[in-house]
Parts: sequence; C-alpha cells; structure tokens
Amino acid sequence: MCVCVYLWVVHDSIVLFVQVSYAIGVAEPLSIFISSYGTGIKSDSDLLKIVKANFDLRPGKIVKYVCLFAFLYFVNVVMIH
Repeated sequence: MCVCVYLWVVHDSIVLFVQVSYAIGVAEPLSIFISSYGTGIKSDSDLLKIVKANFDLRPGKIVKYVCLFAFLYFVNVVMIH
C-alpha cells in the first residue's frame, strides 16, 4: 500500500508541483517528484537535489516541521471526522 502527498506551490509566477510517495511502515519516502512546469529558474533535477539535501521528508519530521498537531488543524480534523 502506498500513500502519496501532493503539494502545489505558487509564488511570484513560479509554479511548483511536489509529489512524495510513502509505503506504509517505511519512514523514508519511496519517491519524490518535482515539476516546475518550466517556470522555475533552476531545472527540476536541480530542485530535487536541493529538496533531498535540505529537507527531512520522514512523516514524523514533517508533522513537527509544519506543526500539524497545532490546535487549528486539530479542530478541523475533529470537525471532519
């Protein structure tokens, strides 16, 4: 079973699509895909190298980095479920 996380980033006419795929029970991502649709200053392969070198993409680290346990997100999740 695989879980995919998609992220769209738009900033100053630069569009960035990031896809991270995880297997259940495996901390490191199985794959990371980045596409700037030709709007970036750097190539997609350069962006991928930068992301891999500077970001810890393990799920637990993402939760801590983005503060997903913050009260704002907790209320939204409780309301949905």
